Amino acid sequence: MKSIACALAAPLLLLSATAPALAQDDGSASFSETTQLAREIVDNGFPEEMRMDLFSGVMQQLVSQMNVAQPQLAQDPEIQELVLRYQQRAIDLGMATLEGHMDAMMEGLALAYADIYTLDELTAFHAFITSPEGYGFLAKSSAATAHPAFADANQAYINEYVAQLPQLQGELRDELTQILSSREDEPGSS
Repeated sequence: MKSIACALAAPLLLLSATAPALAQDDGSASFSETTQLAREIVDNGFPEEMRMDLFSGVMQQLVSQMNVAQPQLAQDPEIQELVLRYQQRAIDLGMATLEGHMDAMMEGLALAYADIYTLDELTAFHAFITSPEGYGFLAKSSAATAHPAFADANQAYINEYVAQLPQLQGELRDELTQILSSREDEPGSS
């Protein structure tokens, strides 16, 4: 049962960040100037039409990796099918919840960049992120997600998502109990 709970919890790891972000302020630009440039970087680095697909891809990859780490699920096709079905429901629930928090998360990320980087750094980064060589760079970056502005928005998403999981886990437990009970009732089972 522990491996099933881990498999369902895998989507929660999507946006966790452990690296601390260190703010810097060189006084060379106003906060609104750096914030505007940071917003443009986020808009170019995470185009609105691609954001959900990017996060969905990361979540799907994480769940796949968690499943590979739990080979015992593949030993019982019926239970594996059930777990995979509920994992997909958990992913769908997480993505639907994330959609309502995406704007706040992207704004939090822009505020983090404005706080972490100087105007000169943001200007250079803007030039880079809008170049062909910079394409996809933000998708690989995780340090800014540790900044409180982004982390708070992400935590709100995770809190709402986790609050919805007990019902899904209860349904999984009920169906799993039915499967295991029906096996105990079969002739020749001990």
